[in-house]
Amino acid sequence: MIKTDNATVLNILGTYLNNYPNIIKEKNIKEITKIGVSTNKAFLLLFKNIFDIPDDLFDHYFPKIIKEEKIEDYQDNPYLKNVLVKPVAMNEWEIKYTPLPKYFGFVSNDFKCDFDGRIYPQIGYFTKDYSYLSIYQNDRLWMSITPNEMNTMKEPINHAFGHVTTLGLGLGYFAYMVSLKDEVTKVDIVEIDENVIRLFLKYIYPFFPHPEKISIINMDALDYINMDFDSDYVFCDLWHDVSDGLPLYKKISHIASFHKDKIFEYWIYDTMKYYLKSGDE
Repeated sequence: MIKTDNATVLNILGTYLNNYPNIIKEKNIKEITKIGVSTNKAFLLLFKNIFDIPDDLFDHYFPKIIKEEKIEDYQDNPYLKNVLVKPVAMNEWEIKYTPLPKYFGFVSNDFKCDFDGRIYPQIGYFTKDYSYLSIYQNDRLWMSITPNEMNTMKEPINHAFGHVTTLGLGLGYFAYMVSLKDEVTKVDIVEIDENVIRLFLKYIYPFFPHPEKISIINMDALDYINMDFDSDYVFCDLWHDVSDGLPLYKKISHIASFHKDKIFEYWIYDTMKYYLKSGDE
């Protein structure tokens, strides 16, 4: 029963996020809050009615899934405060800020799980307009610093120590954050795409307060970790989501088993763990 409910919830959320993330409007929220209901309660009631969710399923899941996110919780982030990149285009690449309108639904964190096996994807929305730093290639989103990116990297950033290796450069968020830590002495970034490296070095790297800690290795990540390499802690962030992450995770975790002297951790591991256990890959 729980496995069926989990699948139903994931299907509802997939429909919402992929097709109707802006279906709940501010005017609808205000109509309900006039009677003394909180913004989040109003959002949940609208969501329940729009997707015609049965009471029992809704009560078991959605109050633990959907919540209002506060922009203020992100404004003090050191990367967002100090990496002040201006929009720029370079060949087929473009750095810009992607709008996230108020009440627009987005994935905000890794899956949460109950002891009984119920899963709770984390969905957020803001009550004010927001925007996040992004890289596009030929108008296709390639990398970004979303609230989800920041939330899902909190634990790996806290765990990083000593000589750190990160597989995948992105916009340099993980490397920036761990380089601020006194207990991190060096950060090796393994990135195969020369264009991404050039963009990073020209427009983002100058904002790094500890450039002496940063080294970039232009190489395929799997080839790199198949060699002997120096590191205490390795963070793997080579995928966009679970669909491309699971195959890569399996390959990397197998290779990691031969590096007994290093700690490997993986982006959105809690979410991938659910699919690995359920067999719904």
